[in-house]
Amino acid sequence: MWRSIFTRFRKLSQCTGIQAIRNGLVTLIPILMIGAFSLVLKSLPLTAYQEFIAGWSGGFLYALINGVYNVTFGLLSVYMTLSISYQYSLLKSSDARSHSGGMIIVALVCFFILSGMTTGTATEGSFGAQGTFIAILASLAGSELYVILVDRMKPVNLFSDGGDVRLTSAIKSIFPAAIVIILFAVLNYVILSITGADSIQSLFLLSANAIFRVVGSGIGGGLLFVILSSVLWFFGIHGSNVLEGVSTTMLVPALEKNAAAVAAGQTPVEILTKPFLDTFVLMGGCGATLGLFLALLLFSRRRSNRTLIKMAAFPLVFNINEILVFGLPVIYNPTLLIPFILTPVACFFTSYAATVIGLVPVVTHTVEWTTPVLIGGYMATGSVAGTLLQVFNLFLAVLIYRPFVRRYDAEKLRTAQSEYDELLQKMKYSEATGTPTVLTASDTIAKALAADLNHAINTGQLMLYYQPQYHLDGRCLGAEALLRWDHKVFGMVYPPLIIRLAQEADLLPRLEKMIVSRAAADLQRLHSETGLELKISVNITGSSIQSADFENFLTDLSARDYLPWLEITEQTALLFNDELKARFSRLHELGYHFAVDDFSMGQTSLKYLLGSQFELVKLDGSLVTGMLDNPRCRDIVSSIVQLSHSLNVDVLAEYVSSPELRDTLAGAGCTRYQGWYYSQAVPFDEFAALASGKKF
Repeated sequence: MWRSIFTRFRKLSQCTGIQAIRNGLVTLIPILMIGAFSLVLKSLPLTAYQEFIAGWSGGFLYALINGVYNVTFGLLSVYMTLSISYQYSLLKSSDARSHSGGMIIVALVCFFILSGMTTGTATEGSFGAQGTFIAILASLAGSELYVILVDRMKPVNLFSDGGDVRLTSAIKSIFPAAIVIILFAVLNYVILSITGADSIQSLFLLSANAIFRVVGSGIGGGLLFVILSSVLWFFGIHGSNVLEGVSTTMLVPALEKNAAAVAAGQTPVEILTKPFLDTFVLMGGCGATLGLFLALLLFSRRRSNRTLIKMAAFPLVFNINEILVFGLPVIYNPTLLIPFILTPVACFFTSYAATVIGLVPVVTHTVEWTTPVLIGGYMATGSVAGTLLQVFNLFLAVLIYRPFVRRYDAEKLRTAQSEYDELLQKMKYSEATGTPTVLTASDTIAKALAADLNHAINTGQLMLYYQPQYHLDGRCLGAEALLRWDHKVFGMVYPPLIIRLAQEADLLPRLEKMIVSRAAADLQRLHSETGLELKISVNITGSSIQSADFENFLTDLSARDYLPWLEITEQTALLFNDELKARFSRLHELGYHFAVDDFSMGQTSLKYLLGSQFELVKLDGSLVTGMLDNPRCRDIVSSIVQLSHSLNVDVLAEYVSSPELRDTLAGAGCTRYQGWYYSQAVPFDEFAALASGKKF
């Protein structure tokens, strides 16, 4: 049942409108964080600090900080309209994306209409946090109507000298834009005429306030506010901002009443105030996510979660939780839905009860929502009891989140294994069919694996196994170093998948340097322990050997007494110009030897034999494995061997799995072998034992 619920939430999260809201808010994280930190700097509760920023250079510093706040949070709804409508355009068809500029402008005009610009009732607050609900409405409805109308427009073809694609797109969008704007203006006029409201935005605020007036400003109103804000956040909508109007009209006046009562020498009685919720309930932001943060820190075993909490830690100190909410993610995560709502509700009840029975004083001081936990509790109440209540609520929040964090870890493990199996199938299909596929473009598991690979390279978790190579007379000639990655979740990762991920994540240069360095060290160790003069070869891509940076690396490595052979894969055809020939010559002089991997009779392979750069070719595996059944394969291999030997180039056959195949290769003139008939790839110590043992 739980998996079915999880699947339904995942499908819901894939709806275009929901994705647009989520992606739009993620895009706005820099604006939100800049605005939040400007608020922190603006309202830091230190008298000396406030005097400094107010007096420095005639108040310039305060004006600067306040200006940053005004152009971020003060225009938040405008930015949200632009961001969501743009993300919406990216999720639609390619034709709709070509009209993204018109879509964004139309959505913005619709937002201005609903905000009261046409009636002259718009205020500065209309474009800030209070207008976020209208921003979402205008972005989605305006964009969808615009797309529908654009799709129904007949193609416009301009054959004039100035009739480029952009002009054609602009002309095609005139009528859809006009229709959407007029439709919004008419609907706005009709609704306002019926309701008597100043604007759709004010109508929303009046409706929300009416609901809260019915519930009351006591425990019922507070509970409704907490649940609504958490539910909205869970669906990717900034609940605190959407309910900002309610907060301004209901919670802020309650604090003013308390302050007035204290000034008059009376007892304050309004428990439910904005600082009450910000300080004791929404610690770390909506969902009391500071408790989630601590639960992840203490109980999660997933490395990706630990990386995330490091990134989210500093903003969370100031109750900015977007990185945690969107990064984990919390939104559309059914495993975390219950604690995300239950935790702030529990904190609300404990805080309300503590205030009612007198354990904690009624909040009487203004405290900005960005004030860090522990400090905020004392500032809001003027008592250390406020701080102790925050500590208790944090402990309670961690207890509530703890079992769900562990369940989420287990669920992610099961999901990750399933996604890994699908990724592996996609990779093997791409190999079998030659279909180019960018795994990290859409697969979340591929991106996670790429991040794990980066960590594995940095921490030395990758291993080299060695598959021995033998001569026909039974002598061990050396081995090929093969990359192995024992992932802590998925076990041994398919080696070609490692290389593909490294290529897509731009990790391949570092990975290949690590492989060559370790192979050189193992070769030195092999000589020291066995006294044998064997060769070890490593695979590198054609792009690396053509890199000046990689040549510099090989030059530095050449100070070692023993160097590995370098097998060039044919995944990237080499461009044999004078520069590359000179590079091969320099590397030869340093003591490096080169081989061609997967050699066949193709044009690219034959070009490699034109010069004297390569001293060994390794036969294409499909030719070798086909020799027992296909006479043509035997003839091709025989031709390659004769041609190579005539050019003083040795030939080695991989995938030798039986004595019959070895004998067939010997009949074709190939006397060097590698494959499971001799040995699979083994750790270094086992290879050293094999190499120094009796002949095969």
